Amino acid sequence: MSDNSTNGIRTISAVTGNTFDFACPGCGNSTGTGGEASVTAASESTTATATLPGHGYTSGQSVTISGASPTQFNGTFNITVPETSPGVPDTDRFTYTMSQAGGNAAGAPTILAAGNTNIATATTSVAHGFSAGQSVTISGASEFAGITDSSYNGTNKIILSSPAPTSNTFSYSVGPTALPSNTASPVYAVRGGSTRVDVTTAVVHTFVDGQTVNIQGSDIAGYNGSWKISSVGSSSFRYDTATDAVAPTTAVTQVLPANNSATVTASTGFSPTVTATVTNHGFIAGVDTVVIQSTVPGDPHAGTFPVLATPDANTFTYINNQSVAPSGSYSALLPGGRVTATVNNHGYSDGNQITIASANPGAYNGTYSITVVDANTFTYVPAAAPGANNTSTAVTASRRTTTARATSTAHGFSDNTQVVIANATPPEFNGTYTITVPFLADGVTRDPNTFTYTIATAQGDASGPVTATQTGSTGTDRTRLINWVRGEDNFEDENSNNSTTDIRASVHGDVLHSRPAVINFARTAGSDNDVFLFYGANDGIFRAVKGGYSADAATPTIQPGQEVWGFVAEEFFDRFNRLRRNSPIVGSTFKKSYFMDGPISVYTKDGGGNEKLGDADDKANLYIGARRGGRFYYALDVNDPLNPKLLWKISSSTSGFAELGQTWSEATVVEGLVGQTDPVLIFGGGYDPAVEDIDPSTIPAGASNYTSTGVTTATGTVNRTMGRAIYVVNALTGAPLWSAGGQNSSGTFDLTVPGMDFAIPSAVTVVKNESGGPINRAYVGDTGGNMWRIDFKDPITDTTLTKIASVADFSNQAGRRKFQHSADVVGATGFDAVLIGSGDREHPLDAPQAAPSTYTGVVNRFYMFKDKGSDLGPVTGTGLPLDADGNPTNPTIVESALFDATLNCIQDAGAAGCGAAGQGTTTEAVALLDNASGWLLSLVSVDAAGNQTPRGEKVVGNAITIGGTVFFGTNQPSSTVEPGVCESNLGIARLYAVSATDATAVTDVNADGSLTGGDRFSQLAGGGLPPPATHVVVKPEGGTGPEELVCVGIHCSTPTVPTLNSRLRKYWYKEVDQ
Repeated sequence: MSDNSTNGIRTISAVTGNTFDFACPGCGNSTGTGGEASVTAASESTTATATLPGHGYTSGQSVTISGASPTQFNGTFNITVPETSPGVPDTDRFTYTMSQAGGNAAGAPTILAAGNTNIATATTSVAHGFSAGQSVTISGASEFAGITDSSYNGTNKIILSSPAPTSNTFSYSVGPTALPSNTASPVYAVRGGSTRVDVTTAVVHTFVDGQTVNIQGSDIAGYNGSWKISSVGSSSFRYDTATDAVAPTTAVTQVLPANNSATVTASTGFSPTVTATVTNHGFIAGVDTVVIQSTVPGDPHAGTFPVLATPDANTFTYINNQSVAPSGSYSALLPGGRVTATVNNHGYSDGNQITIASANPGAYNGTYSITVVDANTFTYVPAAAPGANNTSTAVTASRRTTTARATSTAHGFSDNTQVVIANATPPEFNGTYTITVPFLADGVTRDPNTFTYTIATAQGDASGPVTATQTGSTGTDRTRLINWVRGEDNFEDENSNNSTTDIRASVHGDVLHSRPAVINFARTAGSDNDVFLFYGANDGIFRAVKGGYSADAATPTIQPGQEVWGFVAEEFFDRFNRLRRNSPIVGSTFKKSYFMDGPISVYTKDGGGNEKLGDADDKANLYIGARRGGRFYYALDVNDPLNPKLLWKISSSTSGFAELGQTWSEATVVEGLVGQTDPVLIFGGGYDPAVEDIDPSTIPAGASNYTSTGVTTATGTVNRTMGRAIYVVNALTGAPLWSAGGQNSSGTFDLTVPGMDFAIPSAVTVVKNESGGPINRAYVGDTGGNMWRIDFKDPITDTTLTKIASVADFSNQAGRRKFQHSADVVGATGFDAVLIGSGDREHPLDAPQAAPSTYTGVVNRFYMFKDKGSDLGPVTGTGLPLDADGNPTNPTIVESALFDATLNCIQDAGAAGCGAAGQGTTTEAVALLDNASGWLLSLVSVDAAGNQTPRGEKVVGNAITIGGTVFFGTNQPSSTVEPGVCESNLGIARLYAVSATDATAVTDVNADGSLTGGDRFSQLAGGGLPPPATHVVVKPEGGTGPEELVCVGIHCSTPTVPTLNSRLRKYWYKEVDQ
């Protein structure tokens, strides 16, 4: 070990009083100037002063003094180096404190003054093979009493790079306290790397691969033990001490001293402890007894043994005093079929009767008395051994008890009140009961979310749309809650004015997704003030508000901005108490409560032809979805805007609508649908939150993880259960007219469609006929990246559905594209262009933007599909006639059939990457597009070399096409936003404007005098999720005529279009104007 040059045996001289000197050749500074040292202690003082020219020590360093007389001078001391002037240490003297005052030094003793060290230098007897930065384990070196924070011995000693290791030396830090020299021998150094041992036997052995062999007699203990061997030769084999599962031992590496014993033996002797490997065995030490079965008849290792220990989930040990080594194949079973079940925080006790259901094999199921192992585990013995491990992911465990425990968010019930329970399965839970509201852990506060009651017979868990209603609900609490919803400040005194009857500050909730619908009733001639706005908010109220610039003669007492009325759906009644109490607060356990937060459609009819609404034969109807607020639509008659009426309601509980999901799809109002005299509503099946709220980017790649039936995550499989349908109803009555659903959809349909396996949350795009006559065609996408064409017939039951395009790939994250927003359809020569973008608006931060090269999220795109069908039917897609070989005459459009317009090669001829894509010239690119089934534009960044890098950009709204230019908005997570972190940065918002024909730029956005790929979009100030593109016509003040605009929020663009009133028919006849 490296030492200071003052180490050694020295003879002292010149003893006078309390000082002595000793010769120290080479002592002092690093240049070795030499000198003499002395130590003094003032009489009756415990402080000794040592004089050693050029000592090189620092305050706090540990120094060992030995051989001095009196003995109090001797020992290991932390020294203090005084200063000769401020900031300048004394290079010749240091002091230390003795346990007792010093006397006169006498005689001719010797002294060892050792400068201790924090850095140990080790010299190995053989080449160690270590390198800087590796970790080693040191053992056998000296230990020093009283020093706990430093040691020569220990694991994870990191080899230093300075001084650099040589073939036989290396250095490492011993810790913060400097240590005296090591005096122990031998010292072992073990590398934390390979622990493989190669053995050569003196004679030919009979061992085989996988056999357990005992090594005994080595003078190096680390080599001895029972090992499972491999790489067996006639007189050689190897074993690995670090990974072997037979018996743990001290790690062995080549840097241990070589074996010197001549009596080492290798035999098939036995260890009484057997370690067995069974994947996810589930055995419990001290509880389970296993039956070991062998494939070898009469095998002495077969038998019944108590489980001794379970080192991990895949291994267990037991005692078997057999001298013959195991051979053959073994299985481990629980006698009597004892089963181990894991239920996190089950809360059960020994002897509870627990009902197990939905396991496979079915022998696991039934009601059993359990034995509790821990807070998450219990065991039971089924009537018969199941014979195989459970394969079901839907197993439930419920306690059979007469005490029913109910969880209801912010139930608001008081202890010992009567509550009516309804809609539970089994029915034994239903009825009127006196409840108990338990205390929380503080023993004072009642649980706001839980109550219990007693039922007549013991049952397991209840299921179904269970409701709990307090009897006598005409009391004070109900009245206060109703008044609070209306705006009364009767709970927290939000205004801090000691009044409980004034209006509260939080009277209006957030308006998140509800887009206001505006109706001009025009009951006053020449006035634009008879306007009303209708919208929903997440305080549970759907509102009507007066619009216009001033009061109107039709409603002279109502001012603009004044709320006229509010409508509350009955589905929201049980959510208000949580809002009022603000408990439980929004978090990972209790999600935000949503209300009437969905789309609004409007149907108006001037029955009298007098250019105003409000007459008896007029119609002004609202059709309201709830989005995340629920699975229902409401229809309101607002022909008298001050006196609304409920027309009808459709929900997932309505006959024929079991597949209806969360109502995200804006109901499209259509007059003149083929075969129909009344107006109709067409809407998609809605959103399926259980599967669609799972970020596709987090699902590992693999065809079995993300499928048409569900999504498999680390916690199990979530099945698709709703939204896989299209509905048509009578707009005036709500009566169902026609429906289509998939083969796995719930309920019955007029048309069952193979492949309709994904939710349809967007609006259905209805188009007018090129040939005139009744409307008979529509398009809609789904969350599986499919585009559907609907061809309506007379009678409507003959309506057909065709999948004309499919562009998702579920086997990897990049291909899991969703269509959440409606398509736009425009006419072109020889085909109709169906334009739509992919994107999952519910997962805006699905990209690790700090490292785009590692992006594993969805690569979204904007598409144009060429539908070459006509009003008579499609010619592309599923269900079409087959050719002579049995193949579709024109199959469903897939990505490989589309022209890739990402590099903008038609416009940027010769740009990097175009040649490799076969688009080296404009002529080549146009030819490819002409022969393709449409085009795609990947939402990626493209560098100067033509390399494409996805960054999580996605389409977040519907597209709209005006004058041959298609407009759509996107959002890209900002590079400064980490996934899962909520920051004020809203990402990058872009507005695209490209040619519907070939995706080229149409406006010189960067004003450089040319059109290139960089002109295809502009960045919107403020970022965030741009609202859907909207086509508006305005007459500017002082202008000469109307102007046509496309607006995305407050950002408006003027499309390049012909003069209004002489627009080309192919750019507008596809739209149904409302």
